[in-house]
Amino acid sequence: MLGPEHPSTLFTHTNLAISYSHAGRVEDAIALLEPVATASERLLGAQHPDTMTAAAVLRELTREKMPRPL
Repeated sequence: MLGPEHPSTLFTHTNLAISYSHAGRVEDAIALLEPVATASERLLGAQHPDTMTAAAVLRELTREKMPRPL
């Protein structure tokens, strides 16, 4: 069994967060992805492709959630 910080688990959670966002569940996606991005950076390093993907998706989702100027 894989643990919550296993690289495959982190990768799967990133994909699940993307699916949540496509379903309009942006807040759920952000809540899932924040600890994933942190753990990925700590375990895999900031330059690992999975870390960079999680961080980029988190940035985009956070940007989507921000109110748009009129």
